[in-house]
Amino acid sequence: MQDLYSRKIIAHKISRHMTADLVISTFQQAFETRKTTNKLNCAYRSWVASTAVLALNRS
Repeated sequence: MQDLYSRKIIAHKISRHMTADLVISTFQQAFETRKTTNKLNCAYRSWVASTAVLALNRS
């Protein structure tokens, strides 16, 4: 996952298949790394990813 503002790689995961769990764990890794305030500025904006971001904001 790339921070679109700084263009730095802030998280990465590797798997044989793209799954919702993979996407969610990658978002969690990115947020732990960056602690960004604008968490919806990510390149991948699927429904599952957006739901994970909102859940992290609430906690």
